[in-house]
Amino acid sequence: MSGNGNSNVLIAPERNNFFYGKLMDVPQFEKDYAYNLQKRLLMNRLVIGSGVIFGLNVAADISTAGNVTIQPGAAIDGLGREIIVPQQISIDPHQLTDDQGDASGDPLNSGTVLVAVVYAEIKTDMVPKLVADCSGNGKCDCNTVREGYRIIVRKADNRPPAPSCHLTSGFDSDALQKALSQRISTTVTDPSDTSVPLVFIDLSSLQNLDSSVGRSLVYGNRLLYELILCLSDRLNSVAQAHILTYISGDGQRARPTAALANPLVVQLVDGFGKPVGGQTVQFQPGRDNGTADPAAATTSDADGKAQTTWKLGDSGPQQLIASAVGSVLTVTFNATAK
Repeated sequence: MSGNGNSNVLIAPERNNFFYGKLMDVPQFEKDYAYNLQKRLLMNRLVIGSGVIFGLNVAADISTAGNVTIQPGAAIDGLGREIIVPQQISIDPHQLTDDQGDASGDPLNSGTVLVAVVYAEIKTDMVPKLVADCSGNGKCDCNTVREGYRIIVRKADNRPPAPSCHLTSGFDSDALQKALSQRISTTVTDPSDTSVPLVFIDLSSLQNLDSSVGRSLVYGNRLLYELILCLSDRLNSVAQAHILTYISGDGQRARPTAALANPLVVQLVDGFGKPVGGQTVQFQPGRDNGTADPAAATTSDADGKAQTTWKLGDSGPQQLIASAVGSVLTVTFNATAK
């Protein structure tokens, strides 16, 4: 069945128009079935996305040496089809498979493999056919289509790169709108590969599996809300952090053991750029790089600035580092004694 849920080609959906006396045969029932199915697949693929929804963790099998277990879970593939793994299964990652999940080739003893799950349908529940037709031999046919899965194992030369942001930072609202419009104008998904990656396994170390590497994820509303809360906490911690910034005094020259003509000045601000007063700033010259007077100064309540006078050491390049409690950033001053 082709259509909106199964490819990048979009088509106008069609459904039955019901009227009195309409003949409802198999093609008409299939039309309504296809209409609802393709609408759901399209929504899954383009709005929700593909990847693991929950579960499907992979770990070493403690009962069978050399095997790994896949926990129950659910995923959505590149065509928007839901994949349900209802119970724990054990597989041998050394044995490569074809696209149908059947063993292919000799087992591997080394290297890296990708274990993935793919959607599969199985026709079952044989029942008598009440009306003869030409669809096949015999007088029975399958009454049910069970949506299942297959596990495939492929040789992997390289792990995929970690996800990253494709949008340049520092947008104003208009530029962000333009960037997002350009982003969604491209193809959202590539349905050519309908497998959902679960784990990359180094066959030499089955006891150290990391199921987070290489697997795509579906971010549901609950998880997105949790991410927003985490981002809010991070922004609050950044806003409350102190940032030590450079003001003046770098790059001066003086005679050996003499004081620089201008003081070294730094400023302590918070995450919003507002001055922070009443904090101690340490001024620490490098080894044999002279002394600072004072070696510690308190920032001003008005502008958050602190300063010191640097008396250089012997001839040559000199360095002094300014630091403040609560700031992960330091300021490095350079001078030359000549």
